[in-house]
Amino acid sequence: MASLQVVSLLLAALAITGSRAITCYHCDAYDEGCDNPEFHGAVDVCDTCTTCFTRVYHSTGEVERWVAHEPHEDGYCYIGSIYTSCYCASDRCNNHLCEQC
Repeated sequence: MASLQVVSLLLAALAITGSRAITCYHCDAYDEGCDNPEFHGAVDVCDTCTTCFTRVYHSTGEVERWVAHEPHEDGYCYIGSIYTSCYCASDRCNNHLCEQC
């Protein structure tokens, strides 16, 4: 019974203070399979972050996947002259190639 009370207190504390943590895939052009449209590989956990991103370079097709240290709106796309970056806000959500952009 005591462990149930501890769990309840921890959940209440999280609800009050909020939880900011996300798990994102990470890789770059040197990692085999990073350009796979359904990549599932190494991950980073960031306790103070809320978004992940995928970046696709236009000229080479090279791909990077990382934790975004600045918050972005879920589904936001940046389309620049060198690359496209797309952002998402759930764990391991950056396993695509920004097709939605």
